[in-house]
Amino acid sequence: ENNSYDMLSKMLVDKTHESRENGSRRIKPCCGNKGIEINVRNAKLKQQAEVR
Repeated sequence: ENNSYDMLSKMLVDKTHESRENGSRRIKPCCGNKGIEINVRNAKLKQQAEVR
């Protein structure tokens, strides 16, 4: 469980850096970790829904 959480966090952080480099404003830098936590939570909920 913890492992997948860490992996999701890393993936989301990578995506954040990518979108910043591409000039995308979808993920605002000011969100910081809070935004990533919300994204991870949403991803986890989505994952659980898919498992069911």
